[in-house]
Amino acid sequence: DEKLVLSCVVTTIDGKVVEDTRNITLQTRPNFITATYDVTSTTSATQLLYSSYSLSNIKYMEIDGVEVIPVLSYIFDTTGEHTMKCTLTTLDYAFQRLGTLTHVDFSECNGALYTSFYSIFAASKGLKTITFGECSFTKVSSLYNTFTNCESLTSIDLTPFTRAPITNLGRTFYG
Repeated sequence: DEKLVLSCVVTTIDGKVVEDTRNITLQTRPNFITATYDVTSTTSATQLLYSSYSLSNIKYMEIDGVEVIPVLSYIFDTTGEHTMKCTLTTLDYAFQRLGTLTHVDFSECNGALYTSFYSIFAASKGLKTITFGECSFTKVSSLYNTFTNCESLTSIDLTPFTRAPITNLGRTFYG
Protein backbone atom coordinates (compact mmCIF):
# COMPACT_ATOMS: atom_id res chain seq x y z
CA ASP A 1 0.00 0.00 0.00
CA GLU A 2 1.07 3.55 -0.68
CA LYS A 3 0.59 6.64 1.49
CA LEU A 4 -0.52 9.94 0.02
CA VAL A 5 -0.69 13.27 1.82
CA LEU A 6 -3.60 15.37 0.63
CA SER A 7 -3.52 19.06 1.47
CA CYS A 8 -6.48 21.28 0.74
CA VAL A 9 -6.98 25.02 1.27
CA VAL A 10 -10.61 26.15 1.48
CA THR A 11 -12.11 29.63 1.87
CA THR A 12 -15.32 29.47 3.89
CA ILE A 13 -18.42 31.64 3.32
CA ASP A 14 -17.37 34.08 6.03
CA GLY A 15 -13.95 34.56 4.40
CA LYS A 16 -11.86 32.37 6.69
CA VAL A 17 -9.11 30.35 5.08
CA VAL A 18 -8.93 26.81 6.37
CA GLU A 19 -6.16 24.39 5.53
CA ASP A 20 -6.76 20.70 6.00
CA THR A 21 -4.07 18.06 5.61
CA ARG A 22 -4.94 14.36 5.64
CA ASN A 23 -2.97 11.17 5.22
CA ILE A 24 -4.68 8.74 2.90
CA THR A 25 -3.62 5.16 2.31
CA LEU A 26 -4.08 4.08 -1.28
CA GLN A 27 -4.44 0.43 -2.08
CA THR A 28 -1.93 -0.06 -4.88
CA ARG A 29 -2.77 -3.69 -5.53
CA PRO A 30 -6.18 -4.46 -7.00
CA ASN A 31 -8.42 -6.68 -4.92
CA PHE A 32 -10.43 -8.82 -7.29
CA ILE A 33 -11.37 -12.48 -7.15
CA THR A 34 -12.59 -14.08 -10.37
CA ALA A 35 -14.81 -17.16 -10.26
CA THR A 36 -15.79 -19.32 -13.23
CA TYR A 37 -19.04 -21.27 -13.37
CA ASP A 38 -20.34 -24.04 -15.67
CA VAL A 39 -23.89 -22.80 -16.18
CA THR A 40 -26.39 -25.49 -17.21
CA SER A 41 -29.70 -23.58 -17.08
CA THR A 42 -31.12 -20.35 -18.46
CA THR A 43 -34.35 -20.66 -16.48
CA SER A 44 -33.09 -21.11 -12.93
CA ALA A 45 -30.59 -18.96 -11.05
CA THR A 46 -26.95 -19.95 -10.74
CA GLN A 47 -25.59 -19.48 -7.23
CA LEU A 48 -22.53 -17.17 -7.47
CA LEU A 49 -21.79 -16.93 -3.75
CA TYR A 50 -23.02 -18.97 -0.81
CA SER A 51 -26.73 -18.39 -0.17
CA SER A 52 -26.12 -17.16 3.40
CA TYR A 53 -23.22 -14.87 2.43
CA SER A 54 -23.96 -11.25 3.36
CA LEU A 55 -24.46 -8.83 0.47
CA SER A 56 -22.78 -6.16 2.59
CA ASN A 57 -19.50 -8.11 2.20
CA ILE A 58 -19.53 -7.59 -1.57
CA LYS A 59 -17.92 -4.27 -2.49
CA TYR A 60 -17.80 -4.75 -6.28
CA MET A 61 -19.16 -7.25 -8.79
CA GLU A 62 -18.92 -7.90 -12.52
CA ILE A 63 -20.69 -10.68 -14.36
CA ASP A 64 -19.17 -11.58 -17.73
CA GLY A 65 -17.30 -8.26 -17.78
CA VAL A 66 -20.28 -6.05 -16.97
CA GLU A 67 -20.49 -4.26 -13.60
CA VAL A 68 -23.68 -5.18 -11.74
CA ILE A 69 -25.32 -4.52 -8.39
CA PRO A 70 -24.01 -7.26 -6.06
CA VAL A 71 -26.14 -10.41 -6.04
CA LEU A 72 -25.78 -13.93 -4.64
CA SER A 73 -27.36 -15.66 -7.65
CA TYR A 74 -27.96 -14.79 -11.29
CA ILE A 75 -29.99 -16.08 -14.25
CA PHE A 76 -27.76 -16.29 -17.33
CA ASP A 77 -29.02 -15.94 -20.90
CA THR A 78 -26.81 -18.77 -22.14
CA THR A 79 -25.40 -22.00 -20.80
CA GLY A 80 -21.68 -22.76 -20.66
CA GLU A 81 -18.79 -20.97 -18.98
CA HIS A 82 -19.47 -17.62 -17.28
CA THR A 83 -17.35 -15.48 -14.95
CA MET A 84 -17.98 -13.32 -11.93
CA LYS A 85 -15.34 -10.85 -10.73
CA CYS A 86 -15.77 -9.40 -7.26
CA THR A 87 -14.22 -7.60 -4.32
CA LEU A 88 -15.11 -9.18 -0.98
CA THR A 89 -14.46 -7.91 2.54
CA THR A 90 -14.34 -11.43 4.00
CA LEU A 91 -13.74 -14.84 2.45
CA ASP A 92 -15.36 -17.05 5.10
CA TYR A 93 -18.07 -19.21 3.46
CA ALA A 94 -17.97 -17.13 0.25
CA PHE A 95 -17.87 -19.99 -2.29
CA GLN A 96 -19.30 -22.77 -0.12
CA ARG A 97 -21.74 -25.28 -1.68
CA LEU A 98 -21.59 -23.95 -5.22
CA GLY A 99 -22.24 -26.85 -7.57
CA THR A 100 -21.43 -24.98 -10.80
CA LEU A 101 -18.22 -23.31 -9.56
CA THR A 102 -15.27 -24.73 -11.53
CA HIS A 103 -12.37 -22.30 -11.04
CA VAL A 104 -11.36 -19.45 -8.71
CA ASP A 105 -8.55 -17.03 -9.55
CA PHE A 106 -6.89 -14.92 -6.83
CA SER A 107 -4.20 -13.45 -9.16
CA GLU A 108 -5.63 -9.92 -8.78
CA CYS A 109 -6.32 -10.29 -5.05
CA ASN A 110 -4.65 -8.48 -2.17
CA GLY A 111 -4.31 -11.48 0.13
CA ALA A 112 -2.94 -9.35 2.98
CA LEU A 113 -6.48 -8.08 3.58
CA TYR A 114 -7.81 -11.47 4.70
CA THR A 115 -7.38 -13.37 7.97
CA SER A 116 -9.43 -16.52 7.34
CA PHE A 117 -10.44 -19.05 4.66
CA TYR A 118 -13.00 -20.66 6.97
CA SER A 119 -15.19 -22.99 4.82
CA ILE A 120 -14.58 -20.82 1.74
CA PHE A 121 -14.92 -23.72 -0.75
CA ALA A 122 -16.55 -26.43 1.41
CA ALA A 123 -18.80 -28.79 -0.58
CA SER A 124 -18.20 -27.03 -3.93
CA LYS A 125 -18.05 -30.38 -5.66
CA GLY A 126 -17.40 -29.04 -9.17
CA LEU A 127 -14.39 -26.89 -8.18
CA LYS A 128 -11.46 -28.16 -10.27
CA THR A 129 -8.77 -25.50 -10.00
CA ILE A 130 -7.67 -22.55 -7.90
CA THR A 131 -5.09 -20.07 -9.18
CA PHE A 132 -3.24 -17.85 -6.73
CA GLY A 133 -0.72 -16.16 -9.04
CA GLU A 134 1.46 -13.79 -7.01
CA CYS A 135 -1.17 -13.45 -4.26
CA SER A 136 0.08 -14.19 -0.75
CA PHE A 137 -2.15 -14.66 2.29
CA THR A 138 0.23 -13.55 5.06
CA LYS A 139 -2.44 -12.95 7.73
CA VAL A 140 -4.65 -16.03 7.34
CA SER A 141 -4.92 -17.95 10.60
CA SER A 142 -7.66 -20.45 9.69
CA LEU A 143 -8.05 -22.95 6.86
CA TYR A 144 -10.73 -24.83 8.76
CA ASN A 145 -13.05 -26.78 6.44
CA THR A 146 -11.59 -24.96 3.41
CA PHE A 147 -11.49 -27.83 0.90
CA THR A 148 -13.93 -30.25 2.58
CA ASN A 149 -15.77 -32.35 -0.02
CA CYS A 150 -14.22 -30.54 -3.00
CA GLU A 151 -14.42 -33.78 -4.98
CA SER A 152 -13.15 -32.39 -8.32
CA LEU A 153 -10.15 -30.58 -6.84
CA THR A 154 -7.25 -32.98 -7.44
CA SER A 155 -4.31 -30.78 -6.44
CA ILE A 156 -3.69 -27.45 -4.74
CA ASP A 157 -0.55 -25.35 -4.30
CA LEU A 158 -0.58 -23.88 -0.80
CA THR A 159 2.57 -21.78 -1.30
CA PRO A 160 0.58 -18.51 -0.84
CA PHE A 161 0.01 -19.54 2.80
CA THR A 162 3.66 -20.30 3.65
CA ARG A 163 4.14 -17.14 5.71
CA ALA A 164 0.64 -17.18 7.22
CA PRO A 165 0.19 -17.62 10.99
CA ILE A 166 -2.17 -20.60 10.53
CA THR A 167 -3.43 -22.03 13.80
CA ASN A 168 -6.49 -23.93 12.59
CA LEU A 169 -6.20 -26.66 9.95
CA GLY A 170 -9.16 -28.72 11.21
CA ARG A 171 -11.05 -30.56 8.45
CA THR A 172 -9.12 -28.65 5.77
CA PHE A 173 -9.15 -31.63 3.37
CA TYR A 174 -11.94 -33.68 4.92
CA GLY A 175 -14.06 -35.83 2.59
